[in-house]
Amino acid sequence: MVKGIQSMNEVNLFSQRVRRLSMFLIGVLSLLFGGIILGENFDLNQCIILSIAAVCGVMLLYDVKNKLPNENWFKILIWFLKIKSNALFVWILLVLFPFAFKYLSILSFVLLTVIMVLGVLYSLPHRIGKITFKLKNILFLKNILIGLAWGGLVIVGAGSIHSQVLYLAGFMMLQVFLGSIIRDLADVKSDNSNGVNSLPVAFGISNTIWIMHFINLLSLLFLFRQNDFQSNAVIFVLVTWRLLNLIFIKVFGVNKHLIQTFNLSTCYLFFIILFIQHYYELN
Repeated sequence: MVKGIQSMNEVNLFSQRVRRLSMFLIGVLSLLFGGIILGENFDLNQCIILSIAAVCGVMLLYDVKNKLPNENWFKILIWFLKIKSNALFVWILLVLFPFAFKYLSILSFVLLTVIMVLGVLYSLPHRIGKITFKLKNILFLKNILIGLAWGGLVIVGAGSIHSQVLYLAGFMMLQVFLGSIIRDLADVKSDNSNGVNSLPVAFGISNTIWIMHFINLLSLLFLFRQNDFQSNAVIFVLVTWRLLNLIFIKVFGVNKHLIQTFNLSTCYLFFIILFIQHYYELN
């Protein structure tokens, strides 16, 4: 009876975890599949492998990053794997590894591995002498790492590098960098108490919004790369979307749910625009 209740509780906790992280997962898949559209060759095996890796990566990295104890890495690993769902996702990734090596391009395989390693290092406590710190607590470094990792997913999806992939990946890195700062706006109190040196903590919410407006306008420079309507349409729409996002925050205040929905929708729009363009090209 007790085991049955525990099993039900684990199922309920897992379903809550899936619902809580579903928007992040859709965002990750949007960037990966946007990259696939930009890539030179469509491959079903690649789509399946990247989708499974995305599910496992989001479920492993985004649910526990704020719950990791400040212990040494071995103790953290033991604690981490005691959670059955974590152990399951780790096993899935281990099984997936040789298939990823076989079916993904070398570029996609290496970059996806680097992104996952960065995600782990981002969350773990690091110790230098008697000082313990986390990378995510360092001003700007947290946002830069998030931008590089999420924007890099476009290249992972494409599986190759050409000018359009590079420019749009770079543009999305900048937009996700801004998105990570926007998410920090709702966490000023908790970041202050936990010693997280975010941009809103360092400069205040109002100044941070103006800084983001400036960076968002700078991203329009990607429009002048070449005469490429497909890329320019993506850039123009997303810069406008981010502008509206920042105006809404200024007018209506910091609403965590509004911020998250509006913010992750930037990734969704990236895929939707590319998908529509690709559909009309085929027809």
